[in-house]
Amino acid sequence: DRFIAEGQFRNLKMMPGVIDALAYINNLPVSVEILSSTASQKRYDAIAPQKKYWLQTHNIGYKANFVPGKQNKYKFATPDSIIIDDTKSVIDDWKKAGGIGIWHKDWVSTLGILTMYIK
Repeated sequence: DRFIAEGQFRNLKMMPGVIDALAYINNLPVSVEILSSTASQKRYDAIAPQKKYWLQTHNIGYKANFVPGKQNKYKFATPDSIIIDDTKSVIDDWKKAGGIGIWHKDWVSTLGILTMYIK
């Protein structure tokens, strides 16, 4: 609660390698969106604006979709959609819903797998 109250989602550091990954993804012939969790419906109104601010300050202009808990991400899955996520349960749920899931561990592996689906 304190982390959220202090607005800490606004100030998180970028994951290592994300700038290069975004540069690569930006050049792919696909539409890209952000799908991020706000932990719960109760925290949605506090976390979503902080995450939007973070995206803006890092010049990440993709459409942002926020869900009240990671367990809701699968609702965005379609046969042509690919999710990259570092949580195995999100990937499992996404695949069960008919989408393509890439379990992110490091950018070299993730982008290599992504390339197999895109090209």
